[in-house]
Amino acid sequence: MDIVRDIIKGTIHFSQGSYVEKVLKKFNMFNAKPISTPIAGHFKLSLSQSPSNEEEYKFKSNILYAHATRSLMYAMVCSITYIAYGASLVSKFMGNLGNEHWMTVKWLFRYLKKTTNIGLKFSK
Repeated sequence: MDIVRDIIKGTIHFSQGSYVEKVLKKFNMFNAKPISTPIAGHFKLSLSQSPSNEEEYKFKSNILYAHATRSLMYAMVCSITYIAYGASLVSKFMGNLGNEHWMTVKWLFRYLKKTTNIGLKFSK
């Protein structure tokens, strides 16, 4: 948690910029192109997009979907509340993810890349 206190203005600002950067680096998304929308309308996630053959199951075992989703949930609970819908959407498929589910998580990471410095600001 990054905390910036301005005594003169009487404000305190909480953000998770350092945490987000660490997560983006961990999932190789630090150099990804930032986007301005947390969830786009073309993401229609369902169980029918879950793996249906052996090749898709191998894809599933190679990525850390649950860890990525938990990272999003932690950020959401602490200060990045504006990703709540996206984080809850992708968390539904932690046990049976498909390629489209993983693409949605990467989309959320790209959104976090753009909004790294946004946080909660309190004043007197």
